[in-house]
Amino acid sequence: MTGKYKLDTRILLVDNKAEEVRELKSQIGSITHGTIRVVDSITEALKMASSWIPDLIISEWLVGDQDAANLLQALKNKPSIAGIPVIVCTATHTQEIKLRAKRLGVFDFLLKPVNRYALKWQLDLLFAELPTPVITRKEVVRREFEILAEQLDDETAISRVKIKRIQELAPMPEITGRVLEISRNPHAGARDFAEVIRQDQALTARILKTVNSAFYGFDREIGNIERAIVILGVEEVVQVTQAACLIQASLRWSDNPNFDHRQFWTHSLGAAYIARALARKLAGLDSKDAFVMGLMHDFGKVVMDQYFREIFNHLIEVSRLRRVPLYKIEKEIIDIEHAEIGCIVADAWRLPDKLVRAISLHHRPAMAAETDHEVHLAHVANSLCHMKNIGSSGNWAPEEPQTRSLNALGLERRDLVKIWESLRINIDSIELLV
Repeated sequence: MTGKYKLDTRILLVDNKAEEVRELKSQIGSITHGTIRVVDSITEALKMASSWIPDLIISEWLVGDQDAANLLQALKNKPSIAGIPVIVCTATHTQEIKLRAKRLGVFDFLLKPVNRYALKWQLDLLFAELPTPVITRKEVVRREFEILAEQLDDETAISRVKIKRIQELAPMPEITGRVLEISRNPHAGARDFAEVIRQDQALTARILKTVNSAFYGFDREIGNIERAIVILGVEEVVQVTQAACLIQASLRWSDNPNFDHRQFWTHSLGAAYIARALARKLAGLDSKDAFVMGLMHDFGKVVMDQYFREIFNHLIEVSRLRRVPLYKIEKEIIDIEHAEIGCIVADAWRLPDKLVRAISLHHRPAMAAETDHEVHLAHVANSLCHMKNIGSSGNWAPEEPQTRSLNALGLERRDLVKIWESLRINIDSIELLV
């Protein structure tokens, strides 16, 4: 994301350290245009905010004999300026300070010396123009802080605030929603599904291409959607439609040489088919849910590539150079992982809670209970996909499946080769589906 900012962005810096102020002003100026004003006390900041209302305040935690908590509290108490987001930019970053600031509605923290990409991430979230803006930026921020105020005890509150606008920018494809709705109707037939799918010619062509691929191995070509539904069954067509909708939407703007969308979707489809095959072998798991979970497990990367491309490319490059898993680099630099972003999008799409949780924790299964089988299935399916080199997800240092997840699913590490062979996943055929 290059970030097209409005020209009259107002940013107020609150700091009494001249050298650090100069550095921060320089970094902000290299990212966005607008007016930057500087004050060296919390008292002056409040006076300035009341007369020259800024779009953002960036404050050192400790300024003279006051700290940013005084600023946050005062802003909350003044309705006319209560919606101004505050980023605390400091080297003083204890858990106690973070908790105190969080309760008062801080937008986020940045550590000094400031990482340019972390700073750009925050400015993009706040000021980059929406493709189709429907409300003003300040209205968005106020709504975000209203949500935050209601969720102060929710550990995911800050993450939800950070990407609330991504929920608006990454809606579930309309046809996918309608197909899922029809699938819940026990009286729906092939004709009902066909009527919806046929409304999108490109989607129809992609589904028929998928159905006629070597993956399914039919002797005779299937020429229309209704026949495809009759032959494959509703469940299979719903899953193919889900995959086709996501892939089709993604490939429209997949021009990033650092993140190959076709390879990414090959990886995601591989994980979907692996998860579905494993679920059919294991007790207590739903193969339909497993497919969606596998398909969506890395969807946060698609969102990051579309809306935050510059920092996403930087994260991929750091992962490549340091040979550290991408999710760890994301957490280190921008304090939010692609799995968390995917989780919030999945939640916005109203996927079942167990799938949302699986998407969120597929890199961190140790945080899930052993009975949380969907999390462990997502982790193992993703790991097997990497081990078998099915596509590429932009992660330069994939990890092997954790013993805890294998145990939770009743699998043995020494049997992974036999398990893989028993799944009968055709890698060449999966590549043809994208």
